[in-house]
Amino acid sequence: MTWLDTFREVDREQVTLASVLLKDRIPLSRKGSRLASSLVERASGVLASRLPVRLKPGEKRRLIFLLPNATQSLGRHLAVSLLLADFVHRQGCGIPPEEKGRLIPGDLLLVTQHIRECVGLLREVAIRYGTESLPLTKFWPIEVLSQYSPPVDDKPRVFVANPGWAAAMEVRRRFGTVVIDVSHPRTGGHIDTLLKHPSIKSSPAQIFIFPPCEQARLNRLNERGRESYLAWAWDPAAVDALEQIVEPARSKPIESPSERLLWLTDDDETDEILAGLHELLVGAMRAGGGRLPAPLLEAWSVYHRFRQLAVPLLHLEEARRKAYRTVTLKERIAGLEESSPSANGPLGSYLDARWPQIIRTLGKLYDLFIEQKEPAKFYTLACVLQEELERERSSGEDQPIRIVAPTAHEGSMLAALLGDLVDGWADALQAGRAVISTVREEPRLVAEGNCCPSILLGFRTSDTRYLDVYPRIPIHVVAYPFEAEVDEAIQARVHTTIERLQENGPRTTVLRSLRLPVTDGKHTGHAGVKGADGTSPRSERPLVSRRVETRTVKTLKRRFQADDAVEPLDIEKLAGMTWSDEIVLGSAGDDEAGDGSGPRGPIEFVEILDASGERFRYPAARLVDVYHPATEIKERIPAAHLKPGMLMVALVDDYYDNVFERLLDAIREDRDIRASMALDLWQCAKQAALSKYRGNRRRLFEALASAGLGVKYEAVVGWFNGGEDEIIAPLDESDFHLLAKASGLYSDPDLMRATFACIRSERVLRRRCGRLLGRLLSQIAAGQHYEAAIRSAKAIGTPLEQLAAAVSVREVISVQRIGTLLSMH
Repeated sequence: MTWLDTFREVDREQVTLASVLLKDRIPLSRKGSRLASSLVERASGVLASRLPVRLKPGEKRRLIFLLPNATQSLGRHLAVSLLLADFVHRQGCGIPPEEKGRLIPGDLLLVTQHIRECVGLLREVAIRYGTESLPLTKFWPIEVLSQYSPPVDDKPRVFVANPGWAAAMEVRRRFGTVVIDVSHPRTGGHIDTLLKHPSIKSSPAQIFIFPPCEQARLNRLNERGRESYLAWAWDPAAVDALEQIVEPARSKPIESPSERLLWLTDDDETDEILAGLHELLVGAMRAGGGRLPAPLLEAWSVYHRFRQLAVPLLHLEEARRKAYRTVTLKERIAGLEESSPSANGPLGSYLDARWPQIIRTLGKLYDLFIEQKEPAKFYTLACVLQEELERERSSGEDQPIRIVAPTAHEGSMLAALLGDLVDGWADALQAGRAVISTVREEPRLVAEGNCCPSILLGFRTSDTRYLDVYPRIPIHVVAYPFEAEVDEAIQARVHTTIERLQENGPRTTVLRSLRLPVTDGKHTGHAGVKGADGTSPRSERPLVSRRVETRTVKTLKRRFQADDAVEPLDIEKLAGMTWSDEIVLGSAGDDEAGDGSGPRGPIEFVEILDASGERFRYPAARLVDVYHPATEIKERIPAAHLKPGMLMVALVDDYYDNVFERLLDAIREDRDIRASMALDLWQCAKQAALSKYRGNRRRLFEALASAGLGVKYEAVVGWFNGGEDEIIAPLDESDFHLLAKASGLYSDPDLMRATFACIRSERVLRRRCGRLLGRLLSQIAAGQHYEAAIRSAKAIGTPLEQLAAAVSVREVISVQRIGTLLSMH
């Protein structure tokens, strides 16, 4: 009997809770309308609702869903399913006598990112019970959990929490059931802290939603004193097969596996040097095993920067130093040259012999790229784009294609440069048929359901390669030949665990543990349905093909041994940063007053201790948010300038994010799609105009002034300040048109006028949200709970609601210099 037979049996039943959940016969409504759900959500609800059934005293269970392309809707649906199951089991209607009674002994905790949508849904859901409509809140008050939450009482509640608020749960009694949604990238970094928290650790029933991960990550979810975890994979074949059973009328033809196209770049010299460096770094990781010295992590970061470079390094380095005030690659390599990584055992011996070679190779790559007009990957990228845009025009498809650049600065440079080689590039950007995002943004976009065919500038690194598992969209990878070999090893590794879970054995183990009907009798499947032959349906990996645009690329040869080609999944972050994060040394300034031409020295860090005992590490020059209650003013100052007693504003789920950028994220989510496209294009165009002058604002100003610009140089500087000091666009429409034309990305006057109108509206909204943010911080600084704070700030129904659940105000106790980036660990 296969696992599909269990769902056939549940589907045939009429009155059981599992059957009603699966067949969407639950009389749930929201604001008077029926609450819709997907088949995966309903089938997951069946499994989740069985987890707390018949738990013995002291028994603990943990259920893990592995879901490719997961969004945050599943976590919300599981919370509703658990609450509904608790209601039905307490009522006892159609429930076996031994299963009657409360399923959730205590509170239910849902850890998720999008607090506003989740709380809104849970508060508005109602159950049709006879002639009555019973809101869930009648039985389960819904509250947002943070350090500002009011004291608890004895009434069971549903708490919704941002993942960064683990420390706020110290005084809570244990949770009866915990649902942790790890689909959003900002949640993954908090899992270990959450699982160690006593209130969560003691919960008898825990449910996780994970993107596909490797076996080592799953193994760490085993816990002493808790039954071995149950893992269930929702791979495409499983979903298709279940649809044919439960919703045969709606089931679609089975889709072919998605394509993964490797576009090989013609640069044998760079390929050989990068391949050698990759081998050296993987060798160090293998020798080190566990914790690694900071210089080795930094060398990995610089290597990834070189590997994915597709813009002129000379221009990028100038822009980093002069316009963006970020650390250049030259400075990072110089820091590595001066460092002496210390390690014991095999790693120490390895670095003694190989570290000088690693440094020499990084320097050689820098010299190679600095002499090139454009890296070879730029021309390969142009070929990919040209072919895709022509294919889109001929096929009539309207799905955009996304270029994933390492950083926003490089994305802006690409927007300016590609117009010289790609026919129709500017039109594609204007129409939204081509978009540019960053390595840091891509996982967040996928978690929010924003998937589209993508072009990567190299294989994905350890923290994002789960996106390669069954993406159901074409993925194009611009790669050096050695990267094709590494990519092959990565694909084998990231798919192995979820493929193992597709076997019938692991699935029936889960079903038996949840006491769903599983027998060893004769198979009863139907012809034409996957699994009808008694085997479990299996999903196919993406179809990999390679494209070589010239004949000079050397024949691929095997250079690595299986796992030796792949960096470990959980490669550590250096000072809380990933390889694609820019190290900002201050706010952007005048090109002449501080062009950064002099030596800037090593990157100093400070450690900030707050009143709760938590410690934060920042570059000394990094700007942090400070709130002054007496004047209700928020300002940004260098971290080294913080003083004891100051109130620092930090986001609990990512203290390297700043409040303003998170507020902009919330504003984007509320925007009309057309307005978002127009504003995204404008940001791209503005930076593209600056890129044409190598990041030099003075030269851009002189060009615009000769064309009739009506403002002074200081105003132009403000357009590119970054953060909340940045002026979105020129205030005068004629000046706006000059800058738009200078970018080379606008050709339609109507689009320019429409964009300027969107910018005016955005300016008004940002000013309003800025005022509300000041009020909100005032309430939070006074110790107000989330609900009371947003009411007092009159922020209900605004983007501030989303932000408020992640904001904390922390009293600074001490600020201490702790050394340079490469001396920390």
